[in-house]
Amino acid sequence: MSEETLLSAARRVVRFFSIDEAHGGLTSVETLQAVETLDKQVRIEAARQASAAAGITTEPPEQKG
Repeated sequence: MSEETLLSAARRVVRFFSIDEAHGGLTSVETLQAVETLDKQVRIEAARQASAAAGITTEPPEQKG
């Protein structure tokens, strides 16, 4: 197994939590909101990393003098 990163750990949390919830898991509203927020941030970071790997930046280029 490859080294765990913060992003891969977050992905696993979201995945397993979603599976548990789909099968009648018992969670609080606050936990659901936290995992939804985590999922959103994971997707944003994954898209940012994919863009960076493809050489696409989301930041405007620096303006010259």
